Amino acid sequence: MINEKRVRQMARLAIFESENARELQPSMEYARRDFVSKKRLEGFLIGTLLYVLGYAAILALLYIKVFNDIRPSDLIMILLAGFILYVIFLFRHLYRISKAAGKEYDRSAKKLQVLKGELETLENIYEEEEREKSPEGDWKRE
Repeated sequence: MINEKRVRQMARLAIFESENARELQPSMEYARRDFVSKKRLEGFLIGTLLYVLGYAAILALLYIKVFNDIRPSDLIMILLAGFILYVIFLFRHLYRISKAAGKEYDRSAKKLQVLKGELETLENIYEEEEREKSPEGDWKRE
């Protein structure tokens, strides 16, 4: 005979998993530290690429419009200023990414705890069914 309570619980689990599959992924696949490190690496690569492209575009525009007769010492100062700005940009960018990744992982971990609770409820329903089916004393829980 079909246990309606078990079927309802299984349906709730299926709905929960389908609605939250993407949000559950980080905490199911990674430890918190690994997830944040992965996001930092992605942020470093993307941030560096965007900064270099932006800085190169600005330098190209300045060279075309302003720096027709630029001295090597001025060029070194411009490149040094660009590097200092890059370091500042990178620290701020990676800090923001770390915070966002930590929050994302924490949300994922909370949803995973809800899923574990639902699975435990389903397991209890199965154990209850098993106890009802077996004769008294045959089924012992350790």
